[in-house]
Amino acid sequence: MSSPEFATPSISAPEAELIEREARIAAATAALEELVGKTVAALEAGAMTEAVPMEGVQKLLSAAVRLYGTQFHAGRDIPIFGQGHGVNATDAMVATTAILKAVNIQLFELGMWQMWAKR
Repeated sequence: MSSPEFATPSISAPEAELIEREARIAAATAALEELVGKTVAALEAGAMTEAVPMEGVQKLLSAAVRLYGTQFHAGRDIPIFGQGHGVNATDAMVATTAILKAVNIQLFELGMWQMWAKR
């Protein structure tokens, strides 16, 4: 008795591209999580205040703000910080003020937007 041959299901090129893209995203996410973990640990140890170039901080903050905005526009209203984030009120105000200044938004305009958007 011979064993039946099983056909290997083939996938289309777009499906293969999607699978490859998802694998790249998963790998990048894992690498980012590892890097963020190491950065947070070094920051908490007090080893990063002078060592991190401002250009790196700018790129990281820009990417985080854009990603958070994308999540918001996709309908995912997630808290900005996770539990145990360690961000104090002064740091939040300093960063928020700098972000608003960088995009030329006054505090009054932010208040109006929040009222219009019912945020």
